[in-house]
Amino acid sequence: MEIVCPFCGYQTEREITVGEAISCPWCEQSYIPGPAADSPTALVFVPPPEWFVLQQPSRRRPELSKRGCLVALICLGVVLFVCSWGARRNAQDRASSPPGLVLATRGEVLKVVFSPDGRRLAASGGVYKGRYRWTTGEINVWDAATGQVLLSFPGHPTGVTGLDFSPNGKQLASAASDAVKIWDADTGNELFALSMHPGEQPWRVAFDPRGERLATLSDHGALWHGATTMVVRLWQLPRADEKEEPAPVFFYSFQAGSSKAGTWKLPTLAFSPDGMRLACGRDNTVLIRDLHPDRVGDQAAPAVVLTGHTRTVCDLAFSPDSQRLATGSDDETVRIWGPATGQELLSFDSPRDGIPGYRGIGCLAFSPDGQRLAGGKANNLAIWDAATGRQLHYLRLHSNLIESVAFSPDGKWLASGDLDCRIKLWDLPALERWAEVRQGER
Repeated sequence: MEIVCPFCGYQTEREITVGEAISCPWCEQSYIPGPAADSPTALVFVPPPEWFVLQQPSRRRPELSKRGCLVALICLGVVLFVCSWGARRNAQDRASSPPGLVLATRGEVLKVVFSPDGRRLAASGGVYKGRYRWTTGEINVWDAATGQVLLSFPGHPTGVTGLDFSPNGKQLASAASDAVKIWDADTGNELFALSMHPGEQPWRVAFDPRGERLATLSDHGALWHGATTMVVRLWQLPRADEKEEPAPVFFYSFQAGSSKAGTWKLPTLAFSPDGMRLACGRDNTVLIRDLHPDRVGDQAAPAVVLTGHTRTVCDLAFSPDSQRLATGSDDETVRIWGPATGQELLSFDSPRDGIPGYRGIGCLAFSPDGQRLAGGKANNLAIWDAATGRQLHYLRLHSNLIESVAFSPDGKWLASGDLDCRIKLWDLPALERWAEVRQGER
């Protein structure tokens, strides 16, 4: 006899008696068939009161054991305790933070730099949308004493990753993925842009101490995806009364991102204060070029290669006398080198605070007297004795990664910019008094 399932329509033939409950082999529903009205040889489901569905297929829910519940509750309690403890400690630090200014921006802060006279503070970055896309770039200039905004303009369509004042303070150089541009630092007007090679994306800029040359760092490949070719170019800048376009003096290229020692990050670029050396990070090493005019051999070849870090070098900074070079790395160490010889002079660990993998030194800066070294470690700011590596201060005001730090030329202020659209201007003399008071309270 033909039987039709009322739930899925599956048809089968078998011998049954009226009133017998059967289970559909296709949908596994149970029902009691009855005679069809149009065919005496077919049985279908007809819903009179005396005929009904016997049962629905049951799906047993997994049961969580008491031991599993206990473990889950303990883990949740530990996470809540750590979060509340960290939040309470950060709140206490913010409440008792030393005097200073907090400057706000529209987007993430990627670079901060003081003007040579210390009267202005400039910062670059942009509004980040995620997935390597930007809404706009951003360049701001403030009065360093009052925090008043003097200039604010996009500058580039994407995040501005490089920024530097010219030695006379009259110009600003900026770098983003679209171009390298030179701006009037007083008006914000664009003076000129460098003619980059097709396919190059510039990321870093640095004026030499005399303001005659500009170094740029760009890439020639799929940035963020494996190895890429980086290009450093040194440009001869025109004088104020000249209308000639800047011309590249020399360039050199190298592979970056090929090291397996940690996650690759965008290399940094810096002139020594005497203008005789140019340092650039490459994975977990640093390449130093000798720019002495009487140097024998290929100027594009590195004179010194610093090796010692086990993970990516995130930032580097020359001391004011050009005799030391500090490097911060994702291996959670700071190393100080002799740039002329490549000899390691000092190495010390960063504070073991924070989440593993996010405790590297992301940015560095020497104080003008060369006695202190400041560095951003995740969202915390550390200041060390540059001669011994002893930690002097450890501050937790920021709520997101610190991307850049800079000392004012007189050494009285320290600026730190983060990805939370904030810049903190630390009053260093007040910081010393604040630290003495806190030490006395303990």
